[in-house]
Amino acid sequence: LQGKLEQLIESALPSLAPPFLTAPVVSGVTENTAHVVWNTNIRSYGSLNYATNAEFLATNEYTVDVSAGTAQETSHTVDLTGLLPNTTYHIQARSYVFPQVVGATPDTTFTTRAAAINASIVERANDGFTVAWQTDVPATSIVEYRNTVTGAVNRVSDAERVTFHSVKVENLPSGTSYSVSVSGETAGGNVLSSVDT
Repeated sequence: LQGKLEQLIESALPSLAPPFLTAPVVSGVTENTAHVVWNTNIRSYGSLNYATNAEFLATNEYTVDVSAGTAQETSHTVDLTGLLPNTTYHIQARSYVFPQVVGATPDTTFTTRAAAINASIVERANDGFTVAWQTDVPATSIVEYRNTVTGAVNRVSDAERVTFHSVKVENLPSGTSYSVSVSGETAGGNVLSSVDT
């Protein structure tokens, strides 16, 4: 009886519709983690396939498959870890009741945050200072400095995308303390930033 039942299910599988999936929503993106959620119209198993942009463009395939759990659900969640910073990833959510009938979402991309910048004040003068830092990829240069007494905030920026950044801030009153942070934007729109100096 069990064998006949399995044969009946297998013969019906081609006519079964796969689950309907909503587009995956990516949130909580850090340098090396991301939280992905999607829903299905029926209770089903879920998994998330992903690959870096370079891997996906080279093979048009996903390199990693992560399960969304061992139970059939209508709400599916996957926490990705061990991702590379400042990297674009391709993802595709998949859900099924039977492994032979799988529903899948179109390819979606997201980019992890860049690693924090380490900036240094390389020169101090009576009326200013020079701050320098390096980035792994070309980015614009933005220096934001705050007068620690008055709280006034000013900014100096350079739109040229470079990997070695050196910005001079001038015409400041002497004997004044400043809190300095640097940032920049890559060609892909990813923001690189530092902690205050």
